[in-house]
Amino acid sequence: MKLVSVIPLETKAYRETLTYFSAQELPVGGLVSVPLRKKIIYALISEVQDVSQGKIAIKKSKIGFKKVLKVLDKKPYSTAFISAAQETARFYATSIGAVLSAVTPIVMFKRIRETDEHTKVPDRTHADTYILQTDDAERMTRYKSIVRESFTRAESVAYIVPTIQDAENAILLLSKGISEYVIVLHSDRTSRDIQQSIHRIKSAKHPLLVITTPGFLALAPPNTGTLILERENSHSYKQLIKPFIDFRFFATTLARIAHLRLILGDILLSSESVHEYHEGHYLELVAPKWHTIRNAKQELVDMRNYKPNLRGVTTSVSEELAGLITEMRALSDHTFIFAGRTGLAPTTICGDCGTLVVCARCQTPLVLYKTTGHKRVYLCRRCGEKSEPTIRCKNCTSWRLVTLGIGSELIEEELTKLFPNLSILRLDRETAKNRREARIIAKKFYDTPGSVLVGTELALPHLTENLGGVAVASVDALFSIPDFRINERVMYLLSKLESLAERRFLVQTRYPEHSVINSVLEGNLTTFYQSELAVRKSLSYPPFSIPIKISVAVDGQTNSINLKKLSQQLAPYTLDIFPARIKKGHMRAGTSGIVKIPRDEWPNEKTLAILRSLPSSFEIVVDPESFL
Repeated sequence: MKLVSVIPLETKAYRETLTYFSAQELPVGGLVSVPLRKKIIYALISEVQDVSQGKIAIKKSKIGFKKVLKVLDKKPYSTAFISAAQETARFYATSIGAVLSAVTPIVMFKRIRETDEHTKVPDRTHADTYILQTDDAERMTRYKSIVRESFTRAESVAYIVPTIQDAENAILLLSKGISEYVIVLHSDRTSRDIQQSIHRIKSAKHPLLVITTPGFLALAPPNTGTLILERENSHSYKQLIKPFIDFRFFATTLARIAHLRLILGDILLSSESVHEYHEGHYLELVAPKWHTIRNAKQELVDMRNYKPNLRGVTTSVSEELAGLITEMRALSDHTFIFAGRTGLAPTTICGDCGTLVVCARCQTPLVLYKTTGHKRVYLCRRCGEKSEPTIRCKNCTSWRLVTLGIGSELIEEELTKLFPNLSILRLDRETAKNRREARIIAKKFYDTPGSVLVGTELALPHLTENLGGVAVASVDALFSIPDFRINERVMYLLSKLESLAERRFLVQTRYPEHSVINSVLEGNLTTFYQSELAVRKSLSYPPFSIPIKISVAVDGQTNSINLKKLSQQLAPYTLDIFPARIKKGHMRAGTSGIVKIPRDEWPNEKTLAILRSLPSSFEIVVDPESFL
């Protein structure tokens, strides 16, 4: 009889390891199914010992040990993959099982996989990390060369993208001429398709190009020699749910431990990667583009020149934008107009006392929309609560409510009045509930000469061809988002939009002197990075520190007191505590704290032990996207 210690592949197992018994000889590193509470889970064997050696553990157990139910795979993960999971778990103060669960599709566990003993694993002792900062088209050309080069060395390539739509786009761009050697893995594929892909990977005699989202990294072929991390600057790589890991960290760690060549590619790399490059830790695949030259004519429109009318309403479509649309229409070319928000107006305030109009349930600012019956309604984007447009100010009961900001629906409404015969489409989360609906709208746009598409950031992955004209209706509201990465996000967004324009690129703003907007129009990436990194260094923001956000929903004053006690335990580091809203089902009032630890001091055993000892009611996010 054996005592078997296993790592549960669960995000909410509450323990790093669990113990079971088995009469079988079980391999360390093997995959098994075990009972946990009232369900069956998957787990990885971490230790096996005879019952005689584990008598103390048996005596201490108050509930006894359950039996291992089934052995599913003798060794589903390589040693390097397990080591990368261990390092990632330490960095994000979570469990190894939670990390493995995040990078492994559940369908992988549905059957015992036949391991191909004939697959040759490349013998490598060292590999470097390269950056590739250039336009989309040039990056794709480089990637094709890398794939061909890898195939000649009998090595596979794992091409990692942040979203499903990015994976679908990559198929069209990279599979020409090698489609029989391309495998695509993402969560929209059926279980049967993924099982067939697993079989193809295991039985392949020819190297493969595996295009995958991060949750399928565990399926990369054993003969993989290169990892390509495309759209490296996408915030979609960061998990918004437990265990809150950043898949870029895992991929980078795996490449280092397994000696894989890693390529970080994007039109604008993250400040963290640029800092690593300047420190000499990353190499360049080709000389990075620090100054962009575009063919499109650029135009900056100062919207302060457009005054409100007698009703206090300011136009969202300038004369310059109307002229751009007219020109593109005459040329039968397409125009895309970017809006930072959905709806008619993202913000409403009281015209008398200035109070913000918020949701009665969760206190989130209400957004004004137009319904199918051309009526207007206030909708909370967080909890879905609806309110009539006749509501009054809760502070002073005034009915004089003033809408602020420019939403996609408002732009569409104004364009319809200005151009009644123009084909106008809108692509945002209100018109496209899923990827299929978004694809239909994008196709109709491209199939209609002279048409205009109004869209939010949701539309960008579906704009796969260059356009005659691209306009930014408003980006000002984004700068008010309390996120230390917001300048970089806006810079990335504007750079992407500008790269789509062939004839004209226009930006409407009430802040024409903003350094980010000017950096984009001047094509000066060097100045932007220098300024951004200097500000972050002065404030001890990443990449110069590792911020850790600790949040807890308020239960009277108990949890606030607990955070204050935690602050004392974390000394000499300072925990800055502030009120916050915590997402536990519905949004709830809560308390958060931010502690910034010097990069070379994390992870350290003392702080890590404190964080891991916190009860499950505490939410720990290492290197969060936002501090709020």
